[in-house]
Amino acid sequence: MIDYAYRGTHASAVAAKALSQGYYGSTAVHSYFNGCSNGGRQALMEAQRYPGDFDGIIAGDPALGTLGQIRRTVVYQRMLSSADRFVPASKVSLLARKTLESCDARDGLKDGLIADPRACTFRPETLACAAGDHPDCLTAGQLETVKAIYADEPTPSGAVMPGFPQGHEDGATGWQQWLTSASAPVPGPRGALEFTNPPAGFRFQFGFLQYLASPDGQPIDWRTFSFQRDGARLDSTMAMFSPTSPDLSGLRARGGKLLLYHGWSDPGISAFGTLRYYESAVQHAGARQSADSIALFVVPGMHHCQGNGPGPNTFDMLTALETWVERGTAPTRVVAWHTANGVVDRTRPVCRYPNVARYSGTGSIDAAENFRCEAPKAP
Repeated sequence: MIDYAYRGTHASAVAAKALSQGYYGSTAVHSYFNGCSNGGRQALMEAQRYPGDFDGIIAGDPALGTLGQIRRTVVYQRMLSSADRFVPASKVSLLARKTLESCDARDGLKDGLIADPRACTFRPETLACAAGDHPDCLTAGQLETVKAIYADEPTPSGAVMPGFPQGHEDGATGWQQWLTSASAPVPGPRGALEFTNPPAGFRFQFGFLQYLASPDGQPIDWRTFSFQRDGARLDSTMAMFSPTSPDLSGLRARGGKLLLYHGWSDPGISAFGTLRYYESAVQHAGARQSADSIALFVVPGMHHCQGNGPGPNTFDMLTALETWVERGTAPTRVVAWHTANGVVDRTRPVCRYPNVARYSGTGSIDAAENFRCEAPKAP
């Protein structure tokens, strides 16, 4: 468990450096780490626990450990408690379409992308069915599930499990892959619903509760989990698996750099968690010191990790990191692109947080050169 939590990445780095030195006869000039999802969690663990391993670290869509898995448990408890609460793919598409119609232009450009979900004020309650269940509305139970996915979940300790941002919920790599399912669940032996084709998010949280969450080796039943009753059983795994320390002083002391990125529409790991971690790290170090050691890029319309979602979702963060480490030039924008049928159909700059991409007013809205990175406008 300790190797999986943090030590394995460090041990691999030490061994790889030794092998490289033995083969080439000299030490590496620079070392870099690049990971997404659990790899992003590993990246943060390296930055926090073993800051001497790498000169530059990329943490993409980082999993923040135990509370992220339990966040899903809370959603599944509600969604699978009755057939009325399950949200089928068709209803997810309805929700995504209506959210986009309401929020697309709030950034000043109607381009099929929600640039910052925090500015979105669409209320899912407007889709409530007047009576019964119909294709163009949400039942009371479905609405409860949707609101549970968006909402923050407090814990008895005072920690908050962040909800998911609004926008771009549909598609094969959207909610149906991570939160709901492409196929409807069926009644289980105890009356509640069971997935026939579990989404990735369910498989991960189920495996976590089955094998990793409890130090006494007894699985935690996701259906009956309660923070009040079972929360203390998670204390050791919280400390072991969760890379949430804002202290990056070890990385800063050696001139190391941490580059974070996250898809705004990631349905597997909430972008709000990464924003909160970044803000806590900046507050811990102070804005001036953190500016030269940590940078965040939040990608509109991107689902979980690169290459997924309707927005420009593929980019080269490694070159940006190398330039920062080796030349001292901090990245302010990274060009991302979206591909359809093997052809790039849109490019767009992803700006260093808190700046956002703003259309210049002339030229194609599908070309990155027609956008500037600017401070966000006041709401």
